[in-house]
Amino acid sequence: MNTVDLSVPQYDEVVEKHNIEILKAPGDLVVRNGDLATTAWGDLMLNNEYYSSYFKFVQEWRFNYPTQRLLFSNVISTTETENIEKQLESALHDIHQAKRANRFAEDIKYDKWHSTSEMQTALFASRNIYAGAIILSLDKFLQALRKNINATYYEWVTSGPQFNGHSIGEAFQASANNLRHNEEWQVTRPPTNRQLTSIKILSDILQEPLNEENGYQHRLSRDISSEILLTVSEGDFDILEQHLFSFTNQLVDNAYQRNLSDEKA
Repeated sequence: MNTVDLSVPQYDEVVEKHNIEILKAPGDLVVRNGDLATTAWGDLMLNNEYYSSYFKFVQEWRFNYPTQRLLFSNVISTTETENIEKQLESALHDIHQAKRANRFAEDIKYDKWHSTSEMQTALFASRNIYAGAIILSLDKFLQALRKNINATYYEWVTSGPQFNGHSIGEAFQASANNLRHNEEWQVTRPPTNRQLTSIKILSDILQEPLNEENGYQHRLSRDISSEILLTVSEGDFDILEQHLFSFTNQLVDNAYQRNLSDEKA
């Protein structure tokens, strides 16, 4: 089993690693209307809303890093998969050997094959649970950052690396919606406009054409958590981190620069 680094990365290390310019400056308390200013979530404000919001995001990333990395290792682990596949092959081999020995089909024991097949199904389900936990938490952090810096829709969808025309923020938001509502997506045909928004994003990212404009025959009512996570990370946690901070760097910078322009106008 590969060893997973579960140490909490240092704050300065994260800032330097991802070249977060806004956080390289010291954080000073802000006085407004003769009193110490606070953020929307009740913390003392540092420098401004953009600095404080990104500072909060980095802290959340740091303290969730060990759990996220451990969960991710379980999503991409191939050891269990390989072991189960070997057990399935062995069970099928035993069945074929029994048939070759001219034993009656009703006398052949299929229990081993069925139990191993169920283990395989459970493994696939567990991967989506791990991936879903990562996606839900990252979507929560990103949505909070988006709201706290008052990012526009355009900034949200165009920042950072694009995955078949969509940002990682869009990918996690649509995937989180899938995780929460995929059973509703299955029975609502055609999907509502709100559902279709997420379905189209996932369709683009996973390159699964909808074939019809209203999405009636879509197959995205399945849990696609692990598929989305592996697509945006390329199966590498370090790449996931790189893509995530490439997105947030642009998102915060674009919102900050827009605000400066608005103040000068």
